[in-house]
Amino acid sequence: MEALLERISENSGLIGPQELATELDVPTRAVVGWAREQELARVDGVYVFVESEVSALADELALVDDDDDEVEEGEEREPESQGPDDGLGEADDDDEEGDDDEEGDDDEEGDDDEEGDE
Repeated sequence: MEALLERISENSGLIGPQELATELDVPTRAVVGWAREQELARVDGVYVFVESEVSALADELALVDDDDDEVEEGEEREPESQGPDDGLGEADDDDEEGDDDEEGDDDEEGDDDEEGDE
């Protein structure tokens, strides 16, 4: 941490979110999210961090439990959520004739959706 703060002070006292995320070994989105919450200043649309902000961010990240990725012996890892379940299941790729979703069929005689049948 001391080396990081020293580099920041050598660089006009500023560091960008990507470099800071790399140095702290955290996702850039975590750094940007924290900056947004703190309403930090932006230069040319990019958040910039001064030494005190870097220290505050590092302290806050240290309070977050990073052990979530580890699985205790005898426990199973829960799959990560990819977002809310809309109940629709997986999308059909090609909507080809004869597929189960009945959309995109050629509406030939005898298909299930009856639209366009002769």
